[in-house]
Amino acid sequence: MSDDQQEDLMARVDTSVPVSARIWNYWMGGKDNFQADRAAGDAVVQVYPEIAVMARESRQFLGAAMPGHGHTTHLAAAIDWKTCCWSRQSK
Repeated sequence: MSDDQQEDLMARVDTSVPVSARIWNYWMGGKDNFQADRAAGDAVVQVYPEIAVMARESRQFLGAAMPGHGHTTHLAAAIDWKTCCWSRQSK
């Protein structure tokens, strides 16, 4: 993806609306989240404090389950993505 394409894509992202993947990223200590995501994440933590610990531990498990690969593989990304989809379907 070129820089221009990436800038165009980012211009279309509404950072005022929280997104579950970015909230999860926030709980894991990542950098790919915005104020709306952090505010929503903090609100969930007020009701369910263990969720942030679960986010970090799930990433640690993925690294342990795939030694030598961690979260840098396409398989790990697919597992993260499928987990998100399964959780959405169970609602």
